Amino acid sequence: MFIFFNISIFSESSNGKLFSISNELEISEIEQRHHNQQFTCIVSQFDKEIEQKTISKTVNVQWMPKDTKIAADEIYQEKTAVSLACQSKLFFNS
Repeated sequence: MFIFFNISIFSESSNGKLFSISNELEISEIEQRHHNQQFTCIVSQFDKEIEQKTISKTVNVQWMPKDTKIAADEIYQEKTAVSLACQSKLFFNS
């Protein structure tokens, strides 16, 4: 997993004293451990916090069962019972 911070800086004044800065968080591969996490953006200047914003909703990561195995016979006799053995590692988001 890689976390990238894409930063763009644009000068908005002719005297070079006003800048517009854009910062974007990008997680290249969302994982189960990101489920129910929140991310916060903090704007600061000269070590003074100007504003803080937390995403209002938590991250909802959906995932599927892992290592699923289904065992069954290939041939069945008429009027006999069928047995399937299924196993899987299930992870549920709560």
